[in-house]
Amino acid sequence: MILLIPAFNPDFKLLQLVDELIKFDVEKIIIVNDGSFPSSDGVFGKLRLYPQCLVLNHKQNMGKGKALKSGFKYIHDNFPNTGGLVTIDCDGQHKPQDIKKVLQKLSSVSNSLVLGSRRVGRQMPWKSLIGNLFSRFLLFGITGKWLADTQTGLRGIPNQLIPELLKINGNGFEYEFNSLISLSKAKVNFIEVGIQTIYIEKNKSSHFLPISDSLKIFVSALKSFVNYPF
Repeated sequence: MILLIPAFNPDFKLLQLVDELIKFDVEKIIIVNDGSFPSSDGVFGKLRLYPQCLVLNHKQNMGKGKALKSGFKYIHDNFPNTGGLVTIDCDGQHKPQDIKKVLQKLSSVSNSLVLGSRRVGRQMPWKSLIGNLFSRFLLFGITGKWLADTQTGLRGIPNQLIPELLKINGNGFEYEFNSLISLSKAKVNFIEVGIQTIYIEKNKSSHFLPISDSLKIFVSALKSFVNYPF
């Protein structure tokens, strides 16, 4: 198994997370530096010192979706026999024990997307709550699938799904939503694993923009609705 972390302007929390993740029995931890500011150079410099880690670089910020696809492409080309991978956000809001739960579930199933699902409620910052509720209803309207958390970045992905994920449109936050629609079309089973709902400093470090990113998700949803095979 491989761990994949897209990272834009990470701080020390990413180092703390990797310190825990290197204790896991995984093939490699791949971090994609998505055009971060120079202030994060020290973080990436320290990550390169870990033999378990590999840092890929975008010269400029291209979006979370593009960072994920860069990681998927590298894994597809260099680790063709891996059992799968788990994507993790870089801001410290995924606890090691929850990441381990997703890893364990992924290793026990086949051709299923494993989602680390947070409980949606008042404990969520308003911009995360709005985005999640909005995308939940959109996904249900298009696919008939009702998920507890459509915006989770903690996802377990079997190796055989990587080629499909590389075909999916979107370079920003809409990419993860598009992935749910495309994999639903492909009759992939979704398995939700409950994880802690944690937001550090009311999710201040999040780069999700409630209006513009929700609009991108909505436009993607309309395109998918037109093409969805009912």
